[in-house]
Amino acid sequence: MSSLYYKSLNDLFAIKVNESELNTILRICIDAQGNETGGLLIGHYNDTHNCAIVTEITGPSTDSTAGKTWFYRGVGGLQKLLNTAWRRRHHYYLGEWHFHPGASPVLSGKDVAAMSNTANAPKYNCPEPILLIVGGYPKQKWSANGYVFPRKQKYVSLELDNGE
Repeated sequence: MSSLYYKSLNDLFAIKVNESELNTILRICIDAQGNETGGLLIGHYNDTHNCAIVTEITGPSTDSTAGKTWFYRGVGGLQKLLNTAWRRRHHYYLGEWHFHPGASPVLSGKDVAAMSNTANAPKYNCPEPILLIVGGYPKQKWSANGYVFPRKQKYVSLELDNGE
């Protein structure tokens, strides 16, 4: 397994998830035992601000709830975790990730609404949140899709780029 690198066709947006963070996501998906799950993407942007580099993955907070076809990410303990990431390395919230067990990693209407709300709400201070969706079977065959939600614009699908 290696890192994931996704970018927009116009090269304005990209996301890099290193192998260690990818392994963390897959482990959390396996631990969910067939339920949806998810968490935060924490990291920073490259010097040209066109690539988000994920350096930390969270799993579901203690107040998250999930079922076979739904996931509600709670907020318990996340602000403290984000404050620590900022103090330690000046890394911050980049967006979210979640898992569609046994299904494709395609956006739902709820995903679009939630991420658009994050992009457009001043309290989040995140004008271009990222959503990474993992689908399939994490022990066998899985795939992932990335999306960026620019403030007051339609979301942008990111394409897998193995050539990074």
